[in-house]
Order: sequence, then structure tokens, then C-alpha cells
Amino acid sequence: MAEIRQHVNYTMPQILVEQNELQNIKESIDKILKSEKPIKVENRVKENAFYGQDELTEGQKLVLKYVESHPGTTKEDIVRNLGTYSRVTIFKLVESLLELKMLIIRHIQHIFANNEHILLKLIHDLGQFKKVYFELINQTNKVFRKNRAHKE
Repeated sequence: MAEIRQHVNYTMPQILVEQNELQNIKESIDKILKSEKPIKVENRVKENAFYGQDELTEGQKLVLKYVESHPGTTKEDIVRNLGTYSRVTIFKLVESLLELKMLIIRHIQHIFANNEHILLKLIHDLGQFKKVYFELINQTNKVFRKNRAHKE
């Protein structure tokens, strides 16, 4: 059976890392690959997480996600399609995201995610990094298991 490979093309902003940090990471990966113990990786990344006073509420995350997937929506559309919260609550959530500049209003009443907002860019970059990172871990586990099976 042919192996199906998925590739994710993604360009992230440049990240500067000191050479000794990369060497330590490489040595850790080499040690794991040479180990006979199975690799256990837990996904501890909290989706769309902020730490400190800028942490978004679940309601803000829900509204933001809806607006991102429905660009040009209106407050009324959000109220109609997100039955989880009351009309007043949704209006307050939208206003709080507008104050944070994570949402912007164009064309009188149409709401868009502010894709120029640094925190939104970070959310998306970290989300993509998470996907690529865990795919790398999965592929590494496959190679590890294959190498271990050949040894046995």
C-alpha cells in the first residue's frame, strides 16, 4: 500500500535561536531516537491562549472565530447564528473585541477580523506551528517505531 504524505506549506516570521540551544535540541532528539523507550507526547497547547491580563474569554473566542469564518458579518448575524449567548452579551463581546482592535467595522455595519492585529497574527502563527510541530512528532514516532521494529 502506497504511503500518503501530506505537506503543509507555511511561512512563519523569522525566529532567532542561539546555536547552543539548537545543539541541545538536536542532542535531545538524537537521544530520544536512540532510546528503546516509546515516546509519549502530550498536546498541552491551549487553543487561542493568551496569558496574563489579555486572555480572551470563551465568548470572545467564539465571536472571533465566527467573524473570521464569516468576514463582513453584522452584529445581528452573530446574534442569529450564535445562540449560545443573549443578544446583549454578544453585543458586549463584539464591543470588547472592537476595543481590543481584534475586530474592525467597515462599510458601516460589516465586521471583519483585524488581520493586521499582532495578537491575531500570533494566534494564527502558533496554530500553524502547533499543526506542523505535532506532525513532525508523529513522523518522528513512525521512524522510531520502524527502526525499533527492524532491530527486533
